[in-house]
Amino acid sequence: MTQTTQSQECPGKGCPACAQGREGLDRFLEGVNERYRRYREPTLYPFSAGKHTLHRTRCSTTDFEMWGGGLSEPLEGSTYDAVLMNYSHLPEQNRDGRFESRYPYPAFLAMTEQEALEWVKERIGPKGGKKYKLCRICAPDL
Repeated sequence: MTQTTQSQECPGKGCPACAQGREGLDRFLEGVNERYRRYREPTLYPFSAGKHTLHRTRCSTTDFEMWGGGLSEPLEGSTYDAVLMNYSHLPEQNRDGRFESRYPYPAFLAMTEQEALEWVKERIGPKGGKKYKLCRICAPDL
């Protein structure tokens, strides 16, 4: 297979680019499904974090982001095939193993209290300054 195969139109079943992209897409979707699974269990995972803000799981802000037009069910059948085709035929720089960090979806990760404490700890600067915010709507307390 040549590199040009990835930028050409997808021939459908048996496409070498799609076969190559399947593992990366499946790994990405596994992470997505795990995030949704955690989010559906707020008693086990009472805190949710985005890039810079800590929330209570099921805060109105996180609910809107998690359910407002996002992927909430596993992909199957022809829908999976369409997503695989799009993923596999992205420019090479988008399929370099860092796809997950470029497209962090869903936007929030539900966490246990211990995980939330670690998240906060990782965001304390060397001089003690906070590099995170607490949601003003749900005011999570740790």
